[in-house]
Amino acid sequence: MFKRPATRIGQAFQPTVELATIPASVGGVNALDSLMRMPSTDCIYTYNLMPAERGQLLRKGYREWANGCGTGDVRTILNYESQIQNTAQDRLWAITNEGIYNITTYGTTSPVKDITFTVTTGEAGYGVKCEFTNDASDHFMFYADALNGIYQYKEGTGWSVPTGWEYDPDGDGIYEAFPVEDVTFVMVHKQRIWVILEDSDDAWYLPVASVSGQLTKFTFGAKMTHGGDLVGLWTWSVDGGAGVDDMLIAIGRGGDLLVYQGSDPSLGDFGSIGDWFVGAMPASRRVVTSYGSEMYVLSSFGITSVRDLLQGAASSDLRASPSAKINKYLRTAIGDNLSDYEWSLNIHPADGFMQVVTPDPGSNNYVQYNQNLSTRAWGMWEDVPIVSAETWKGEYYMGSTGGVVYEYSGTVDGSMLDGTAGQPVEYRMLTSFQSEIKHATYKRVGFVRTLTIATTVESFDTEVVYDYDINANLSLPGTAPGTGGGAVWDTDTWDNCIWDYTLAGNSYLKGAMGLGRTFAIGMRGSSNARIELVGWDVSFTNGGFL
Repeated sequence: MFKRPATRIGQAFQPTVELATIPASVGGVNALDSLMRMPSTDCIYTYNLMPAERGQLLRKGYREWANGCGTGDVRTILNYESQIQNTAQDRLWAITNEGIYNITTYGTTSPVKDITFTVTTGEAGYGVKCEFTNDASDHFMFYADALNGIYQYKEGTGWSVPTGWEYDPDGDGIYEAFPVEDVTFVMVHKQRIWVILEDSDDAWYLPVASVSGQLTKFTFGAKMTHGGDLVGLWTWSVDGGAGVDDMLIAIGRGGDLLVYQGSDPSLGDFGSIGDWFVGAMPASRRVVTSYGSEMYVLSSFGITSVRDLLQGAASSDLRASPSAKINKYLRTAIGDNLSDYEWSLNIHPADGFMQVVTPDPGSNNYVQYNQNLSTRAWGMWEDVPIVSAETWKGEYYMGSTGGVVYEYSGTVDGSMLDGTAGQPVEYRMLTSFQSEIKHATYKRVGFVRTLTIATTVESFDTEVVYDYDINANLSLPGTAPGTGGGAVWDTDTWDNCIWDYTLAGNSYLKGAMGLGRTFAIGMRGSSNARIELVGWDVSFTNGGFL
C-alpha cells in the first residue's frame, strides 16, 4: 500500500540538516580519555592557542631583551628585587657556561660579565638560587651550580665567593675550610642556609640567620632507598595536621621524596613524616615549584602534587596527577631525555600559567607544556626557543641559544634589537571528536562557522576531520601581516587581502567536505594579536548506518 507524504496540510517534513555548537577547548589537551568518549570541551592537541577561562587565547609573542651573553645557551635566568623597594637596586642576570652577565636594562647588547666561570663544560651554568637576610638586615642572594660552586650577591656590594664557612668532614672535632667550590645546590629553610655538595646524598646547614660559620651535616642518604645523590631541598608551607608550618622536602635522584617537620635539625623535634617514591628524576635540579598551597615535582611519573601525597594519594596513580591529561607525552619526553639539564618547572603569575621547559629539541620544533593555573587545563607552546626562564618584576624572561634573552611580550614572535620585525604567532589545534553527536550513523558536514573575539588581522583555515584521523595534516593559510593594520579600501583587492577588525565578536563561515561517523574541527592560522576563540557552529546532514 502506498502512503502519500504529508504536505502543508498535514505534518511537516523533518529537516535533513542538523545543527551543533562546539565550544572552544577550554578543557585543554586530553591524552588520557577514550577518543570516543572525550568531552567536547577537550582537544587532541592545541599549540599556542591556549585554554583559558572564557575560551582559547593566543599566547603572547616574544621580543629580544638582550644579547651578547657569550656564544652559548643562556642556561639560567637570575632575578633579584631589592628589599628596600629601590628599583635602582633591582637586577636581572643571564647565566651561560661562561659566566654571569648583567642584563638588567632592556636593549643590552654588550652586557657586563660580573662573574667568569673557571669550569665551562658539562652542566656549568645550570644553577639554582635563593635569597636570604641575616641578623644585620643585609640582603643576600646565593647562586650555585654543580661545576662552579656557590657565589653570593650582596645588595650594594656585588658578587663574591662566600667566606668564613667551616665544617668537620670526619666528625673528629677538627674544622677546616668548607669546599664552597663543590656546592651544587643552595636553599633557605627556617632562617638557615642549606647546601648540598656535588655527588652527595647529604646536606649541610649554617646557624640560624647566619651567612658564615660552622656548617652541620644532616644525613639523608640512608633514608633514600632508591639510591642516587640528593637532587635538592625545598621549603613548603602547609598545614600538616598541627597547624601551618614550613616543611622541608628532600628529593633523591632515584625518586625518593622525604618530608620533614620540625624547627631545629639538631633536636629531636625534627624528623621525617613521610616517604614516597615519585619516579626517577631528570638530571636537572630545577624540578620543583610552588604555587599557593601546592608544591609540584617533575619526574619520570610526570608532575606530582606533594599536597596530594600528604593527603593519601598514591604517587603512582597517574590519573590523579596534575599532568594526567598530558602524561602520555610528558612521560615519554622525560624518559627519552632523563640526562638533560634543561628540564625545569616555572610559574608566571601575571599570565596565569605553570610551564614545563623541555630540552633543546635539535632539528625539531621547540615545545613547552603549559597549564592554566585557574582551569588546570593544558596546552603547548610551539616554536619558542626556551632554554631557561624566570619571572622578574611581573614579566617572563626566557634564556635562549646564542647568548640571547627574550621577554614574553607583545603580539609577534622574534622582534629583534637590530630592528628585525617579528612574525605573527602561528597556532594549530584539533578538537575532540564530538561524543555528544550520535556515533553510529554517517555524517556530512556542510558548513563551519568560527566564532572569535579579536581586534586584529586574522588568517586561519578550518577543516573538518573525520573518524579519529588525529594525524590529519592541517594546511596553513597565508600568514597574517606581522605589523598589524588591515587592507586598505580602494587600494587592496578582495580575496587577496586579510581584513582588520575592531574589538568585537566575529564569525567566519566556510564550507566543508568529507564523510564520516564522527568529526572534529581542526584549525590552523596566524595572528598579530591575542585573538580569543569562542567556538564553532556546525551544520551537518545525518545519514544511515551504512
